[in-house]
Amino acid sequence: NEIAIIDSVDTGAQVRRYRLQRSFNGGPWQPLVNVPGGGGPLVQFTDTDVLTAERSYQYRVVVDDSCGNEVLTSNLGNSILLRAEAGLDGINRLSWNGYAGWAGNVGGYEVHRSIDDGPFQLLQVNSPLDWSFDDDVGGLDQTGGRFCYFVLARESGNPSGIDAASMSNPACAIQEAQLWVPNAFIAGGVNDAFIPVTAFTDFAAYEFTIFNRWGQEIWTTGDPDMPWKGQINGQYVPQGVYAWYCAIRDGAGRTYERRGTVTFLWGQE
Repeated sequence: NEIAIIDSVDTGAQVRRYRLQRSFNGGPWQPLVNVPGGGGPLVQFTDTDVLTAERSYQYRVVVDDSCGNEVLTSNLGNSILLRAEAGLDGINRLSWNGYAGWAGNVGGYEVHRSIDDGPFQLLQVNSPLDWSFDDDVGGLDQTGGRFCYFVLARESGNPSGIDAASMSNPACAIQEAQLWVPNAFIAGGVNDAFIPVTAFTDFAAYEFTIFNRWGQEIWTTGDPDMPWKGQINGQYVPQGVYAWYCAIRDGAGRTYERRGTVTFLWGQE
């Protein structure tokens, strides 16, 4: 929850201080912090009183000369507010506000993505006027379902020869964990094992338990790859209907619990 503002300055100018000012939603400019002159070619400010996941802010730098007189105001720069929403159709929808205020043009917007808190990787480069992106993650359903993004705007054609960049807030879209469970299986048949099928699941808290008709637990596992084969201690249980319980967790740490019944039949071995 902070925004870094970097301004390129003339090291030969006689400057007493650089004053950072901020505006939100077209409101008045507010003074934030002063940095003394006489430093290097880059002046850096950090604004910590921000809500980066909720608002986009505008900034400018005011320059005071050695006598304390205001002599120059920089171009305006704005932070990029990124929003990400997970759709039930397996598509994460991203949208952001465009960057404005550079001396050059916006060259494009890089979309970077992280899966399950892994490293960010470049996913897509949008044109300067394209401020949205739909990320189809349906083919990544064996991940934990946590997808985080940031957008990087890059300047092109700055007259100084130094192109700038602006990075958005990180935004995460959490796909809902999904669970499919068969209703019957046959010992010695084609479907001779009983196991839930999951998508977008964090298996750190997985539980799968079988109960007999009296409600007694007869088998359980925390291994998502371990099926129940209708056996207890290597012996088949009687044919019939058995209750099951399954708990899974999504990429946001939310737990989903499902209960049901399954019919077990004997077949040919």
